[in-house]
Amino acid sequence: MKTPILVSALLATVLPLILSSCLFKDPVFTEGFAKTDDSLVGVWTLEEGADDPAKAELAAFFKVDETNYLLHYPAREKDGMYFAAQPLKVNGRDLLQLRGLGTLVNRPVKPGDKEVFTLVWIEKQTDGSLKVRPLKGDLGQKTTAEVRKMIEDKGAKWEEIFVDPKVFKRIHSSQ
Repeated sequence: MKTPILVSALLATVLPLILSSCLFKDPVFTEGFAKTDDSLVGVWTLEEGADDPAKAELAAFFKVDETNYLLHYPAREKDGMYFAAQPLKVNGRDLLQLRGLGTLVNRPVKPGDKEVFTLVWIEKQTDGSLKVRPLKGDLGQKTTAEVRKMIEDKGAKWEEIFVDPKVFKRIHSSQ
């Protein structure tokens, strides 16, 4: 059966395009997770292209419990990925550690199938939008311990660790 090959192929092509080409087989952080923030929960649209709601790229973000979220991105696509997301506060900044869970098209990803962990930096803006920055792809050559050390370094220039942001705006439900 070719299902494991399809899952690996999907992860190898979709995850790097969606989030980052910096994926790890193991989590970068194993402790120190923060409480979930209800202000992140909801449906978000990518700012560029948001003028046409029928075609806008969506991210659906749900709170699972006090320290975990579920993220579906891109939510409008039938091959959109589901991610477990754990919040972290590092040097006063908000991070999410993401673990790929699978798609509706293919069975869930099993641990060890493929590299499925990454980090994203979330910057809340005063207008209510979010800047989302995945790790730079060239960090995939480093170990998770090396990446964690870089991020925890108080003098680190995060703009050199993470890519340019995508900006998301919340979709408000109609009253």
